Amino acid sequence: MIPNVFLPPFWEYTNVTREHSYQQDETDEGLTLIIKLPGIKKEDIELKYYSKGIISLVIKSDGDPVINQDIYLQRQIDSDKIEATLELGVLNLTAPSLGKDTDKIIEIR
Repeated sequence: MIPNVFLPPFWEYTNVTREHSYQQDETDEGLTLIIKLPGIKKEDIELKYYSKGIISLVIKSDGDPVINQDIYLQRQIDSDKIEATLELGVLNLTAPSLGKDTDKIIEIR
């Protein structure tokens, strides 16, 4: 019998690592990231922030990664104030910016 790959959970039918779509909004105030993950439990999600401005999303099934995606940020965020929630299959991540990037004349002493 061939499994229907359009029925959740689709990752149980293959061992191919996949990427997942997301909505990213970066402003001077901060970052908002919305990722739809229907049927995924928070225990299966590994979310990391790297100081180079990268958020790494890894979703595992039976200990093996099935979604592995890096999200590159345009602005630096305050890593101490990152908040993530998972409700009804939607992962919301928010964080304030460290400040507005502005041009500055550097005084030489």
